[in-house]
Amino acid sequence: MVDEQQSGFLVDDDILIPGCSEDDVYSLLDSIAHIINTDEARLVLIDLSGRLDCYRGNNYLLGNPIRDYNEACDFFSAIREEVQRRLIMLGGEGLKRLDAHNQLYPNNRLPFIVVFIGELSGLNLKRNNDFRTALINDDAAGVYFVICTNKTVKSLNLGADLNMFSVMDYESALALFEV
Repeated sequence: MVDEQQSGFLVDDDILIPGCSEDDVYSLLDSIAHIINTDEARLVLIDLSGRLDCYRGNNYLLGNPIRDYNEACDFFSAIREEVQRRLIMLGGEGLKRLDAHNQLYPNNRLPFIVVFIGELSGLNLKRNNDFRTALINDDAAGVYFVICTNKTVKSLNLGADLNMFSVMDYESALALFEV
């Protein structure tokens, strides 16, 4: 019997971490990278500042860190399509979550994808429909967003979009990802 109620992965929701310093971002990313098994998950880094380039070439990354706004928009479009593809596959199998698929089909496992955004500022995600669409059903498809920002929640002005995230402070997020 496959348990489809809770993910067997790091988190069960997308996470927004306001008030992060640059050091906080590195600590969170190092903690996540430390617990990722490359057979189980891949990490995507998005940071327009380029400060996460030091992670370039690591085997747990799905590709090089994304530093360009247009490249980030292209990625959000691609991840939206990947979420939809995975949901269609799961529906055809009569399943609701990726971890259930991976339990039933160990020879055809799909990796979880953790999208780590080092700084939300500058991405203008409120206008990016591909990003918002990917967030709606992403956890069932095994795609999780961990989003850091140095801003406060109120200053982000996300409105109702804030409900798509579990908002937690840096210490709580770090505790979640520590082994």
